[in-house]
Parts: sequence; structure tokens; C-alpha cells
Amino acid sequence: MKNKQWKEADDETFRVMLEVLGKEKDDYFTREELLNFPCKDLLKIDGLWLEYSKINGVSKFGFSLQKEILKKCGYKLDGSDPPSEVWYDF
Repeated sequence: MKNKQWKEADDETFRVMLEVLGKEKDDYFTREELLNFPCKDLLKIDGLWLEYSKINGVSKFGFSLQKEILKKCGYKLDGSDPPSEVWYDF
């Protein structure tokens, strides 16, 4: 992230999230795992993205930013799959 290599940072974020959940590198997350992901770890990851993605003092990436965009697109934060029109707008 420090070097603004976003693809590599995204890959590392995925790897760390798998590690937190005790999963192997070729695994994926279930809905239940994401809904119950440890808050302290999620906040740490989000904070790193927010900090290192700042351009002119404005953060460009982070889970919390994505959440706000999804809400503005009409998604209700209930853990369900967003309707296709929400994904389209997102």
C-alpha cells in the first residue's frame, strides 16, 4: 500500500483475511464468515487502506468507503445479496 501498488495490496488483503479465518491460500470466504469477520481485524485493514490511499488528504479506497457507496446505491446492510440494480449502480 505504501508504494501505491493497489493490485498487490488487494492480493495481500485477501491473503491476510484468509489467514485471520484460518483458511488456505486457494480458499474463499462464505457469507457467514464475512458477516462474522473479527471487527478489530476488519477495522485495521480498512484503516490501512484509508491511510495509504489518500490523495490530497482524501481516502480513495477502504471497506468503509465501499459500504457508504453501496448504501447510497440503495443497499440495505442486512447481509443479503444486493439486487442487480444496486450492483449496477455500484
